[in-house]
Amino acid sequence: MSEVQFHPLGTLLALLFTAAVTSILWWMLHPPEQKEILERVQEMAEATREAAGQILVGFLGTAFSEKLLAMGCELAREEKAPLTALYVLELPMTLPLDASLPGEQEKAARALEKARHLASHQGVPLKTELRRARRAGRAIVEASEASPTRAILLGVAERVNLEDRLFGSTAEFVLRHAKSEVLVRRPSRHEMG
Repeated sequence: MSEVQFHPLGTLLALLFTAAVTSILWWMLHPPEQKEILERVQEMAEATREAAGQILVGFLGTAFSEKLLAMGCELAREEKAPLTALYVLELPMTLPLDASLPGEQEKAARALEKARHLASHQGVPLKTELRRARRAGRAIVEASEASPTRAILLGVAERVNLEDRLFGSTAEFVLRHAKSEVLVRRPSRHEMG
């Protein structure tokens, strides 16, 4: 009868194989509890929902922007996404960005309060934001980049030249520069009066 010899590499491979098989068997025979699995799934769903981002609505307090906000409320409810109403206070180049404009500030505050009221009436939580900027389009894009944004809702108005008639300068800028989905709505002739 011959003597059994053990090579160190063979012994190491046998130990690794035994450890791998043992750990797989232990994992199979000791699955996580159902409650633990459900908690993990809920955490992942919440993280996915938050990562998807907000619905951002350009809001000016007009009847038309109220309709946009209503669309935003529906979308936020369906998508289970946070909703933000953004009012951009455009300042001319002749004024500093921190210039005191009490009348305009009050108008913006009233518009955002109206937005809060409309959203609460529809049962949708709303975050409001006021930004001061030279151009509304740039401010909207910056706001969408500051917080993860799923979609931006904008309205466009009638303009004089062909390019502005199609999109309006704010909407055009947002369409070209925003990384999120952009939904643009033009008022019908009936809505314009």
